[in-house]
Amino acid sequence: MSESERVGRSPGARTRCRTVVVIGEPHRLSTTLCEYLKARRPDIDVLDASDAAGALEMCRSHLPDCIIVNTGSDGTDGVDMIPILRSVVPHAAVVVVSQYAGLAYARRSAAAGATHYITHDLLDRNLLPALPGAMLDA
Repeated sequence: MSESERVGRSPGARTRCRTVVVIGEPHRLSTTLCEYLKARRPDIDVLDASDAAGALEMCRSHLPDCIIVNTGSDGTDGVDMIPILRSVVPHAAVVVVSQYAGLAYARRSAAAGATHYITHDLLDRNLLPALPGAMLDA
């Protein structure tokens, strides 16, 4: 698929997921998320971005179908990155993974452009269905 075709899709369009970029602090959590995805979905490329600059470069070069943004307990806030990520890959689903279950934070994520918001305690049940095309791949 050409870049213009990918960019022309609506955010989170339900097409088959081929590439996922995982961004987050602490880095051990993003590494764990990558391992989880690779074990359960070996058919997709899972890329681990350790910081914002690396994430943007990966998004520019790989045009992922999904971006998983972890909001860390160390004060980092991936939600602030969502508009920047959307400007690079507007077609991608953006899944926010957070320890915070508060509705205000979920609303803030949605307002920034997230397509899904999943708390850490519900990851095992809700992460795979949040990937674009999950129903196509079932």
